Amino acid sequence: MPTRIGIIGAETLLGKELAQVFAEAKEMPWGAARLHLLAAAPSAVAAGEHRLAALADEAALLDPLKDEALADLDLILLASAHAEARSLAAAAPARGAAIVLDVAAPPGAEPLAAVLRVPHPAARALAAVLVALAPLGEFAATALVLEPASERGMAALNELQSQSLQLLSLGSIPTETFGGQIAYNVKAELPEEIHPSLAEIQGALAADLRGLAIAPGGAARFPLPAVRLLQAPLFHAHVIALAARFAAACEPAAVARALRAAPLRYLGDPPEQPDVLSVAGESEIHVGALQPDPLDARSLWLQIAFDNLRVRALTALRLAAAAWEHRHAAA
Repeated sequence: MPTRIGIIGAETLLGKELAQVFAEAKEMPWGAARLHLLAAAPSAVAAGEHRLAALADEAALLDPLKDEALADLDLILLASAHAEARSLAAAAPARGAAIVLDVAAPPGAEPLAAVLRVPHPAARALAAVLVALAPLGEFAATALVLEPASERGMAALNELQSQSLQLLSLGSIPTETFGGQIAYNVKAELPEEIHPSLAEIQGALAADLRGLAIAPGGAARFPLPAVRLLQAPLFHAHVIALAARFAAACEPAAVARALRAAPLRYLGDPPEQPDVLSVAGESEIHVGALQPDPLDARSLWLQIAFDNLRVRALTALRLAAAAWEHRHAAA
């Protein structure tokens, strides 16, 4: 019998990415799988009805979200921030069968008991780079993270697109999602009525980094960086500027070797820099060629870019596989 994998919020941007990643996954510990596509909220699809949803290049049936729909699932992926959806997903592990992953946890939300939380994709990317740098000696790091609109879903993408077009024609712009102009702009904070705020997202990112910085035995895997997050007029993909200042002189060639050996795509030969276009649809975290700081000989700059939805979905896949193996090894 195929493993039953449910995606709550399959019609969302993240839900669609999860469906594609899990459908394409090969040689997973659960073997053959069947995806069950569920609405983001109980009210999204009426009970007893189905709705067509576009997934990749195909249409698929979206089932209503209700308690009975979760009862027979082996693995549940929560791609919805809707309160009722989160409540239903949180109740599933009590039945003893389903593994539940929270892939779209709202910043600042209380952790769901017995539910695995997928970290912010920028935290995962920074951790991968900092782990690679850690063996090279003591260093301090600073990261500037540019947040794309797609982290807030389709409504944010539509608003950014509309703002971009309206401003060119000198028209009025919609501001329901961002509370102000994001097109052709960079914001350090959003109006207080907009949630999640950039401070809340930055706080969640920092908390995820703290968790990723600790090895299972309690040792530090890498030094925690200073982090600043800004809302950028990007549709998709995170871009991060990371500065690493070493306590002692460190050869750039040694840094480049460490990055080439890490599970990243290092663009050092020939030297290139990643951008939002080059990482669209890519599974890997791209790290650009090293750039020395013009004022500090012990500092190096790295530009990091990655498809935020893809990396989040792939992180969920890896966590799900690890949780599945742990559960069945214990059994």
